[in-house]
Amino acid sequence: MTFTPTAAGSRTGSVTITDNAPDSPQTVTLSGTAILGPLLTVSPTSLTFPAQYVGTTGLPQNVTLNNTGDQNVTISNVQASSNFAETTGCTSSLAPGAICTLGVFFDPTATGNITGTLTITDNAPGSPHKVALSGTGQDFALAPASGSTTSAAVTAGQTASYNLSIMPGGGLTGNVAFTCSGAPAASTCTVSSGSTTLNGSSSVTVVVNVTTTAPSMTSTRGPLAPPPLGRFRGLPLLLGLLALVTTLVALPLSRPGADLRRLPGLKPFPMLGLAAMLLMALVWAGCGGSNVVHNPGTPAGTYSLTVTGTVTSGSNALKHSLTLNLTVSG
Repeated sequence: MTFTPTAAGSRTGSVTITDNAPDSPQTVTLSGTAILGPLLTVSPTSLTFPAQYVGTTGLPQNVTLNNTGDQNVTISNVQASSNFAETTGCTSSLAPGAICTLGVFFDPTATGNITGTLTITDNAPGSPHKVALSGTGQDFALAPASGSTTSAAVTAGQTASYNLSIMPGGGLTGNVAFTCSGAPAASTCTVSSGSTTLNGSSSVTVVVNVTTTAPSMTSTRGPLAPPPLGRFRGLPLLLGLLALVTTLVALPLSRPGADLRRLPGLKPFPMLGLAAMLLMALVWAGCGGSNVVHNPGTPAGTYSLTVTGTVTSGSNALKHSLTLNLTVSG
């Protein structure tokens, strides 16, 4: 005979044997006492998490443990499978009638549908108790578009273009904001549209343009008024010319007995005025001419640029970068 109680407390029963003996039927009286022991109820038995960015952690969902027995439930281990994590909200021993709560997090490391299990090992019947877990990881990939490369070579003054593809995973939607860094001097790096909207399934192509500058010579008109003497480098030459003109004019006047009336055509004061006017013209030409400015343009060389795409939702963000190579020749 075996005793298999279905409820706690004292139980009685009997076994009746019917035969052809004079004392038939024979009866055997049965009795026993049933105890509950440790009994663990786990609720719920499955959890489904909302879509979560790869590499981030969302809000936890709860699992309740309830000891419905009359003895302590000893919990020896609580373990969530990869891509999920658990809190330690339950102690190692759960008294009869006590309830505790476990928090479970979704921490996706890959794109797409992910399943797992929360396993609770204890001394109650049915151990280990398990909770089914599921969620979707979301991400995007940034890569050269089909038939394109990450390298370009241009001559200074030309524009280098790169076609990039953004592919969403796990149903990712939202705007992708782009930044570009590392462009050489005298150049600009821009991404078409500045941002791109993902629809969760289709890839999107964007164009990165790096515009370089060619070398040039620029002429700018100087001021009409002469600059300070300290900035006029031709001053010694002009002073020498003035001294020469003055000497040539004054030479006939310096001879002994020179008679201005006997020097036909010589008029000293008009000649001095002419010399002064010549000097002023030279100064005006030297100070009021044009200035030539040389623009070297984008320097020749090989450069590495970094294009970064970012998708943001609340406090969570997905970010991926791609390196572009640029060669500029003079």
